[in-house]
Amino acid sequence: IGLVSAGITVDQIAARLRDQVLTLLTVGGLAPHLWPQPTRFSAGHGQLRDIVLADGSKLRLNADSTVQVRMGWFGRQVELLHGEASFDVAADRRPFEVNVAGLRISDIGTVFDVARRLQGTRVGVVSGEVEIWSGGGDTRRLAQLDAGRVVLVEHASQAVQPLDMPASMLLDWQQRKVSFLDERLDEVAAAFNRHNQVQVQVIDTRAAAMRLSGSLEAHRIGALQAFLARDPRFVVERDGDTVRVSSR
Repeated sequence: IGLVSAGITVDQIAARLRDQVLTLLTVGGLAPHLWPQPTRFSAGHGQLRDIVLADGSKLRLNADSTVQVRMGWFGRQVELLHGEASFDVAADRRPFEVNVAGLRISDIGTVFDVARRLQGTRVGVVSGEVEIWSGGGDTRRLAQLDAGRVVLVEHASQAVQPLDMPASMLLDWQQRKVSFLDERLDEVAAAFNRHNQVQVQVIDTRAAAMRLSGSLEAHRIGALQAFLARDPRFVVERDGDTVRVSSR
């Protein structure tokens, strides 16, 4: 009471007490328990992987994807190093965050999908809600997404572009499908390359920027080759384990 009457607010008192407790814990050697070393999980080439975290949250990794997970006393943090992952977040008082390509995605009781792509980061919400924040010194909220919304956040500018695609399509990869709606060819090729020994190589920038829509089984590289060969915009050539695609 004396501190409050002296002009120090309750929030300031709480902050001082928290700092003192953290100092004591650090000196006592408990800091690693507050914010332990990260654990890395990966899915190999052509592999999908399911992970259950200590809090009961469920992660599914797409092929050629890696995450780094920290489960601390005061927070739950996942860094998507590359690839794609879906998250089914367990209820917990600790915040759950996903960091990817300079973005911070804060969960509000959600099932959502995050894909680190060539041009930007795609975020889509199946149920619940997420907030997307910029990282670094200029922290600001870029978007708040509820169920059914999908956006692409460009890497360079962090501009948020709404995508007109059903949220259900986000999780087609879990059925080993590659579904694409008005997607660049280089993004489509990268999605197939995660799953196949035969790799699609896009030869020129004009071909890379051309947009496609379709849905194919991820391992059917021959079907993709036939799909592209029927498109008059492309020249498609197969050389061993490489499918080369260029513009006409």
